[in-house]
Amino acid sequence: MQTPDSNAPLGRSKPLLAVCLVLVLLVWSVFGQTLHQGFLRLDDEKSVYNNPVINQGLTWHGIVQVFSRIDPATHDWWPLNEVSHMLDCQFYGLHPAGHHLTNVLLHMGVAILLFLVLQEMTGTLWPGAFVAAMFAVHPLRVESVAWVSERKDVLSGLFFLLTLWAYVRYARKQGAGGRAQGTGNYCLALVFFICGLLSKSMLVPLPFVLLLLDYWPLRRGSNVRRLLLEKIPFLLLSLGAGVTTVLAQSQTNLGSIQGVSLTGKVAAALTGYVGYLGHTFYPVGLAMYYPPLGNHPGVGKTILVLTILMVITGGVIAGRRQRPYLFTGWFWYVLMLAPVAGIQSGLNDLADRYTYLPQIGLFIMLAWGGAEWCGSRRYRRVILGLGSGLAIAGLMVMACVQTGYWQDDIILWEHAVACRPDNFAAQNNLGVVLAGQHHWEQAFQHYQRAVEINPDYASAQGNLGKALAREGKMKEAVPHLERALQLVPDYTEVRETLGIVLAAEGKMDEAEEQYRQALQIEPDEASIHYCYASILAGEGKLDAAIEQYRQALQLEPGDANTHYELGNALASQGKLPDAIQQFALAVQYKPDYAEAHVGWGDALASQGNLPEAALHFQQALNLAKTQNNSPLAGAVQVRLDDCQSQLRPHQP
Repeated sequence: MQTPDSNAPLGRSKPLLAVCLVLVLLVWSVFGQTLHQGFLRLDDEKSVYNNPVINQGLTWHGIVQVFSRIDPATHDWWPLNEVSHMLDCQFYGLHPAGHHLTNVLLHMGVAILLFLVLQEMTGTLWPGAFVAAMFAVHPLRVESVAWVSERKDVLSGLFFLLTLWAYVRYARKQGAGGRAQGTGNYCLALVFFICGLLSKSMLVPLPFVLLLLDYWPLRRGSNVRRLLLEKIPFLLLSLGAGVTTVLAQSQTNLGSIQGVSLTGKVAAALTGYVGYLGHTFYPVGLAMYYPPLGNHPGVGKTILVLTILMVITGGVIAGRRQRPYLFTGWFWYVLMLAPVAGIQSGLNDLADRYTYLPQIGLFIMLAWGGAEWCGSRRYRRVILGLGSGLAIAGLMVMACVQTGYWQDDIILWEHAVACRPDNFAAQNNLGVVLAGQHHWEQAFQHYQRAVEINPDYASAQGNLGKALAREGKMKEAVPHLERALQLVPDYTEVRETLGIVLAAEGKMDEAEEQYRQALQIEPDEASIHYCYASILAGEGKLDAAIEQYRQALQLEPGDANTHYELGNALASQGKLPDAIQQFALAVQYKPDYAEAHVGWGDALASQGNLPEAALHFQQALNLAKTQNNSPLAGAVQVRLDDCQSQLRPHQP
């Protein structure tokens, strides 16, 4: 078997450089447009721009945090992924173009490394170039590259291929008898593998991929015992990463499908394998989130997909001696997809991002199968070359269009709903985005549609209940909120809303109970303390309310609203100096806070300090007029007139 010579003349390296340059151009032509796109509300908010650990840039405190806690956005422990976001914030701030640029550059690096590793392993140029080009521009790559929060895919992909590169160098040194140098490459492969697992634990099947590469193209099968012993450190690392992931994801998933049987999960996994095959060769209707297969995709469909998988698997096993690349490529696909195949319970049986590394195996089968078909026949090479070029060009066009759907949240979710109107997750998320932009009526319609499609979807039930409560339809909101809590008892946002609804209905004891339970679940959530304090203050339980406000401020010291409400509670107890201090802090954190100026002025007037009170009333009046708040402006005008009338007799 030919292997590339590291001392080859410059002329021989020119094709390698040319292919690498073409890969750079291909990736940029498809994904360069992401630099003009913004962040998405889904995950980007919690993972990046509203995450105080991340958005402060690279700090020692932040590094300690990401290595010592579970990511609250993903419920995973992938600290290197979070460090990469911290570095982006350090260099680019919260300008999304920089964060997108990092994703694009990482994907370029993965595509180039894929080509170089395949060329190093096989000694052939064009099959590896074809695999890398197909991988680089396939529409299934869009979710991993265009979504800032999916940095974990491209980052772990980079370390995955660096691991393969170091392992191949180790294998070559072993074959040449250079054990000392080979050991260094082996240790380097372990280091890269650790980095990959700390970026995304989907790399856990890598030890088995290494065994596949030992079979083909490295052909190291002469000493099976040694090959297995070599993989033990990798297997131990995979086991540790797998256990950590299971423990991290043991928290309740609000989108999970309730009561899915093991048989249903297995059927979903088999259907997923065939589904990704279909998306590989016919990438139409790709979207963010696909409707889950439910408890069972159907007996007929399960038998069909099982037959397809058995035929392919039997074929590659039977032909493994004549065509070992089919064996390696197929089981690369099967093994790398296993961690997300659908056996685990979750919202998504299918997701485009899951194919980032598994799909490489399918492209290996195509590339070397095509090379074998051509043989030495020139006309077949021409046909294959033209066909490959057309395929890559077609995929580029489709990927460019698909990338355009990721320019903002509404376009993304509208596309998902258009692809599959029965996609209840997409309906719900479109409602969330519309509500965030104050399109309340449209959001309400999508929440309703999501609940109609799947009444057991807790997130949609909760959002519909919150939407009804916002419209003042308290009695209609209660069944939806209660249903959401039946499905997910730890759904604290719903408990907060239910507490507000119960308080509005005068059921104060029940409302308080909802907040107490919410605080048991999330004692460090400032918003729960704040809402609980508001309920207590409304009941006149000022001491308890003040305590809750203070706990909220310990968690979020700079929240102007909490300072303002605490000031009101203190003023109601006659603790005017303390109240004035809180109003001053509210104005400090929010200078245009008209209501805080009013509270400050009322406290000063109660102390008899009318001149300063008048100044704050005047500031509040100016702000209220600027904000077109006529009711507040009228109330403040009365206070200001009264204050000035009391001051007038004392003026010369």
